[in-house]
Formats: sequence, structure tokens, C-alpha cells
Amino acid sequence: MKRVDVVTSVLFFYKIFLVLVFFTHQLNALTVGSTSAVSVESFTTFPTGSSNQIVGFAWMKNGFALADSYTTVTFDANNPVSGTVNLNGGTLWLDTDLHFVSGNLVCPGIVKLNDKRLIFDPQFSTFADALTIDGNKGYIHLTGDTSLADTWSINGTVTIDGNGHTFDLGTTGELFIAASGKLNLRNMTIRNVSSNNIRCANDTAEITLDTVRWIQRNDVTFSSGSLTFVNSVRMCGNNKSFKYTSSKACTIKADSSLKFDEGFIFKYEPASLEKDLLVFEDATARMELNRAQFTVPATGIILTKGTICIKGNSRFTAGVGQYVNEGITLGNGTTAGDCMVIIKSGSTLTQDQGALNYKNTASSSWVMESNNAQLQMDTTTTLRLYETLNLGKGKIIFSGNNTLAYVAGKDLIGPVIPQGTLSTVIISSN
Repeated sequence: MKRVDVVTSVLFFYKIFLVLVFFTHQLNALTVGSTSAVSVESFTTFPTGSSNQIVGFAWMKNGFALADSYTTVTFDANNPVSGTVNLNGGTLWLDTDLHFVSGNLVCPGIVKLNDKRLIFDPQFSTFADALTIDGNKGYIHLTGDTSLADTWSINGTVTIDGNGHTFDLGTTGELFIAASGKLNLRNMTIRNVSSNNIRCANDTAEITLDTVRWIQRNDVTFSSGSLTFVNSVRMCGNNKSFKYTSSKACTIKADSSLKFDEGFIFKYEPASLEKDLLVFEDATARMELNRAQFTVPATGIILTKGTICIKGNSRFTAGVGQYVNEGITLGNGTTAGDCMVIIKSGSTLTQDQGALNYKNTASSSWVMESNNAQLQMDTTTTLRLYETLNLGKGKIIFSGNNTLAYVAGKDLIGPVIPQGTLSTVIISSN
């Protein structure tokens, strides 16, 4: 017999073997539950294969297990689940909502949420193992304070709703959003954010923070993917920094606020050096510095449309560049592009390095609430006026060796307090 014929025969019988294995697994598939009456099930181990089901009125009161990583169980039952559920690397597929009321989820494994809800009662306070979560607008509901000790990998579109509770990453917990994945963290305090323990695989992934208090344990770098803030988001961590280096947009949605608490440092440093990646969706989008610091590289940033609110002693820091269009730029010379600034009573906005460029066109786009609200230009910093800046009730302090650059016909209106040398220079409007 020719060698080719032998190889062909072997391949044929191998295919027959695989088919037999497949059908054997399907014949051994297990369906638990009835569509006519409640059945309280003992602990059940589902065999290898993809056609296992939990249906109807099955009550998995004592938990269940998947045989191995080749096992899939479809959950389509009306009753909650309790006891130990051991995925053993297999896949749990939801055709309806699944409510875990007590017990333990043992991983690794995959949960296919699809568009359903996975609800954990407060007894599920610690998740110790790695889990892959795949969703098509699926939800995970946490109904008590929860800690994560390993990695949750997110595929598709998934929302984790904390329902007002704490989600603690500890020292080993991680959230990883796979390529093209979308994770929405909602209604929670998330603790122990550190380094890159919440991260995107690449720039096709997205994270949304919606009504979140974000507490950092160490500095954080967000290096890929996009980040969106919805409703009220507060970032906390005294002397901790959040460095945004992604080349995708970081967006504050309409009617939403991004707040930086005392001692927090937000660093805008996109690898692409683009100046417009911090996006205010419209005038109702708001960024608040409460004794916090906002820093940008020498190439600078252009802030348009939204509102910046200054509380306490807060700082702008810009790298020192070579060109007049570098630094922190407010507005773009159009009314629609104005970025409103509000300095609260008793508060000071300090430009402690680099340049502040003012391009807001409306006088109402700069508000200082009282005569003890102030703008302070630290030593060697530059204020460039492309439009008239009316200080209103407040004042400006130049600490010394400053430059006031302005387009001809544009003015600085209000109390000016120079504490050292102040040089003035006329610049072009470009």
C-alpha cells in the first residue's frame, strides 16, 4: 500500500474517532430540572460535553460542578443557586438570570452572561480565583462589600454594578478588559487601585466609570484603551497619581463630573502627544479639583466646552516648552469652545510651572466667586491672553519673573498684584 493511502486511512479513522467522541459526549449530556414542578437537586456533576442543561424549576440547592474544561452547562432555570459551584475550567452559559444566594464559586472557568444578570448575595464577599466573563450587555450585581484576589477577564460588553458597596482589589485582584471589550463599573467604591490592575488589552477596549469612588493604593498608569466618566466620579489618593498615557479619548459625559480629591494628581501624558484627548462632552461636563493637581507635558493640552471648578488650593502644572502654543489652553477662540473656569470663594488656582493660555471668548466663562478667590502665577510662569480675561470679583498674583503675553486689543481686567518682575509682550492671535 502506498504511503499516501496509509496517511489517508489514518486521517479517516481519526475523524471517525472524533465524531464518535463528540456524539458519546452528547449522549452522556445531563439535563436537570422539570418544567412542571420544583425539584430540589442534590450536588450534581455535569459530564464532559456541551449539551448539559439546568432548566425549568430545578433548584440547585446543593451546588453543582462541571467535569472539566470541555464541559458546558446552560442555565435556564427559575430558582436561585446555593452551595459550591465548581467550574473546573468549563463554561457556564446563561439563558436566564442566575441568582447565587449562598455558597462558593470555584474557578477558573468561563461565565457566558450573554444579556443576562448574574446576581451575588452578600455571602459572596470574596472571589479568590481567576474568572473569564463574557457578555453581550450582561450584568454582574454585587449586593454586598466584595473583594477580588485574582483576575477577572472581560470579553464583550459587561457591567459590574456594586449597588453602592465596596469592590476591593486588595493586593492581587485585577480587572483585564480584552480586545474590543467594554467594562462598565457602576455604583461602587473601588479600593486598592494600583499600577495597572485595571487595564485594557489594547486601544480597542473601553472602560466606563459610572457613579464611582475610585481609591488608589499606589500610582496608576492607564496606557491603552478609552476611559469614560458618567454621572459622579471621585478619584482619591493623597499624593497618588493617575497617569493617562493612552492615545484614545478620555471623556467626561454630559451632566457628569470628574472630581479629584485632596492631594490627588491627574497626569495627562498621551503617548501620541495629542492635545485634545481629554474631552468634555458639552458645557455640563465638569472637572473639579479639590486641593488637587492637574499636570500636562510640554506639548500641552487644549480644554474646550466643559467646566473646571477649583476648590481649596489647587494647581495646574505644564511642562516648559519652546513654542507659544504649549501649556494649558482654555478654550479655542469660539464661544462654543469655551472651557469655563470657576474658582470658589477662598480658593486659589496656582499655575506652578509652564504657561496658561486663555482663549475663552465670553466674559462669563471665567468666574471668581469672591475677592478672596485668586489666580496665582508662580515664579517664571507665563500667562498668554488670546482673549480678554475679566477677573470679576477675584484677583491675580504674579510671584516674580513672570511673563504676561497678550494679543493686541486684549486685556487683563481686575486686581493685578505683581510681587516681582513682570514682563509684558505682544503676541500674534494664531
